[in-house]
Amino acid sequence: FCTKGTSLPQQPSNLTWLHGYCCQQLEKQSDSVVMSSFLFMFQEDNGIPVHLKGGTADALLYRMTMSLSVLGVGYVLYELVKASFPQKKV
Repeated sequence: FCTKGTSLPQQPSNLTWLHGYCCQQLEKQSDSVVMSSFLFMFQEDNGIPVHLKGGTADALLYRMTMSLSVLGVGYVLYELVKASFPQKKV
């Protein structure tokens, strides 16, 4: 069991150093396992585009982004058309 920033009480300094070193190695190893699982998920050839491989959250974020982009382009075109035909002053 490793806790960051703490040392075991009543131990010589070399054992405290060893405990810290072992904790760092375990953290690096667990980070490596997590990273390799992410790499495997994104490199797997299953026909899903890479921007949607994160699951439903990625799909929702993608759809929302595309919707806002289409609405923004539509609004810009509307304003352009509106500006190109000025209103007549009475």
